[in-house]
Amino acid sequence: MGEDVLDEKGTRFTLQWNQLRWSLALQVHLLRTFRGWTIEDLSNKSGCSARIIRRIEKGNCKRVTGTHLAQLAGAFDVGVVVRFVPWSSFLAAPYETEAKKA
Repeated sequence: MGEDVLDEKGTRFTLQWNQLRWSLALQVHLLRTFRGWTIEDLSNKSGCSARIIRRIEKGNCKRVTGTHLAQLAGAFDVGVVVRFVPWSSFLAAPYETEAKKA
């Protein structure tokens, strides 16, 4: 992806939003299913409504709050990390992980 494309704020927003929502959807789904939990199980353990959990897992997380993330993290017994980073770090992050595996 060229640097000129990333100069457009709309493109940056779209890129960040899609990375955030699909990363969150995948993580919640995998953590839940690896534990053998249903959405209702996770709802009971976290205090989040089943509706919110379904939305998150479908990538529709516009109504998700920090409180929801903390509740889910508590149910999974994990932490939540949120960082603001320079664009160069944001764009390199997925590739750095892959390079370390090789």
